[in-house]
Amino acid sequence: VIDAYKELILRGKVLEAYPRINQVNKTSKIIASIELPVSVNVYSGMSVEGNIIIAERKNTLVIPREFLTENKKVKIKSSGELKEIKRGAEDLQFIEVLEGLDESIEIVKP
Repeated sequence: VIDAYKELILRGKVLEAYPRINQVNKTSKIIASIELPVSVNVYSGMSVEGNIIIAERKNTLVIPREFLTENKKVKIKSSGELKEIKRGAEDLQFIEVLEGLDESIEIVKP
């Protein structure tokens, strides 16, 4: 996303990925090429944010990361008990739930 063109979805290709991850902000340096439409003007000082899609899954259950406690448990709303889950793919905001929950179980932030 380019700040000046928030609604525009751009496609690109990763050319090089540096293996070192910044532990403070959980980022890594990537060199990529972006396909810009002729109508898009970019200038020095503009910022760009990109999300690299490495896999897509359909019909998955995800929960916000802040609902996880003890790195593997969630609090069930009806009983207040902590229930362990099996984690799948995750990013900085969400965690995929592979086992231990289904969409009928309501959870609360601990």
